Amino acid sequence: MFRCSRPGCPYACGSGRRPSCLERTLYYALYVLLIGVFLVSLATGLVRLNSSISLV
Repeated sequence: MFRCSRPGCPYACGSGRRPSCLERTLYYALYVLLIGVFLVSLATGLVRLNSSISLV
């Protein structure tokens, strides 16, 4: 990994940043929510596709 060329604190370059417990919890909660929305969307699409095929 490249070292920061700016003098001073490494946080100015974004290196050395460690997320807090709250940030990790929010990240995982949003990730689970995204997966849930994807699964609901997929299930809805499959149900509609199945119902349109059976009507033909």
